[in-house]
Amino acid sequence: MSRRKIIKKIRVETAYVIACLIIGMLRMLPRRAALGFGSVLGRIISYVAVKDVKCAADHLTLAFGDEKTDAEIIRMARETFRQIAMNFADTVRIR
Repeated sequence: MSRRKIIKKIRVETAYVIACLIIGMLRMLPRRAALGFGSVLGRIISYVAVKDVKCAADHLTLAFGDEKTDAEIIRMARETFRQIAMNFADTVRIR
């Protein structure tokens, strides 16, 4: 197996383990704490996933055109990631 494939496999497996740990933790937390954690997680992801925030901002620019400033559009894109993470936290807690 090539070095590139090994590194990719390690990344995928690490992401899987981290996701399982987060899901397990969210299921143990009360709803309010889980939503708070999701909110923080979403904010962190919005600063780590720069390409995805740019893509979301591009789509929001198409949707809102001249109605919103660039700063408002970036804020909306980051808020989207926060809301998605909170929805994920809430969904994971459903039995």
